[in-house]
Amino acid sequence: QTSSMTSICVRFFVARSVLIMNKKWYTVNEIAEIYNISKSLVRKLIREQKVKIHRIGRKILIKPHDFEAVIVTVETVDNYLSELY
Repeated sequence: QTSSMTSICVRFFVARSVLIMNKKWYTVNEIAEIYNISKSLVRKLIREQKVKIHRIGRKILIKPHDFEAVIVTVETVDNYLSELY
């Protein structure tokens, strides 16, 4: 389980560096692809209002910094829970 968390952290930091270099808005599909997570998870975070978004018509756009804040929070909680159990 520790190796899977390490893998997630490595993917996060690699994806983060890509996002920071580009500094633009991303669609749900792009966020899912960059972070190697499902589109439904990205949509769930949006639906739960955990991610700040901007709508242009039906298109949902996400700033990299806003999504990173959510991912860091989720990983921190996961790490804390895994240390408890």
